[in-house]
Amino acid sequence: MKKPEPVDYPSLEYQTALYKIYQAVFEQEVLEENRIRLMTPLFAYRRWSWRVVGISEGAINLIKDCGYSSPKGLNRDHFLQDRTNTFRRMFPEDGVILEQNHWWDLFWKNDATILMSKSEHGQKNHQTVRCYPLNWRDGYFACKTLVGFDCRKSIEGELLKSRIDSGDYLSSDSKTWSVDDFKGWQGIA
Repeated sequence: MKKPEPVDYPSLEYQTALYKIYQAVFEQEVLEENRIRLMTPLFAYRRWSWRVVGISEGAINLIKDCGYSSPKGLNRDHFLQDRTNTFRRMFPEDGVILEQNHWWDLFWKNDATILMSKSEHGQKNHQTVRCYPLNWRDGYFACKTLVGFDCRKSIEGELLKSRIDSGDYLSSDSKTWSVDDFKGWQGIA
C-alpha cells in the first residue's frame, strides 16, 4: 500500500516567526475582525494545518461509496472549538498579549479536526457522530499547499479500504469514538 509523506510538527523557529507576526498584529489599533482575518492565512497552507486526527463513519461511507476516491461533501470539523473562536481568544479583552507558549498551545490544541460528512458537520451536537482515530503525523488527509486536503484513491482510499477489509472500521466489532473521546487524547498533540 502506498503511504503519504509524513507530516512534521512545526519547528520552534517557525512558531517563533508566526508569533512575531501575531505580536505585530496585536499591537495595531484595528478591529478584532480584521485581526482575525489577518491570523487566518498565517496558519494555512502547511501540511499540519487543520490536521485530521479522526474520521467519522459518515466520511468513511462517502469515500467508500465513491469507489475510495475523493467525494464531495467532506468537511474537516474543528470539534474542540471553531477556529474563529480560537483566534478571538488570542486577542483577550484585557489587552494583555499572550506569552508565546500559551499562544501556540491555544492554537495547536484547537486546530485538530475530524473528517466528517457534510451532514455530520452540520449537526449542532456532535456527540452522536461515531469516529475512528487517525495519526495526523502519518500524513493521511493532510492539508494541501493551496486549498483543501488530500483524499487520493491510491493513498487515503487504500488506507480506508484496508481498514474496512480488516474489520478495524465499520464492523460490529470495531471500536468507535465519540467526539468527546478526542478531547483529552494525546494523539491530538
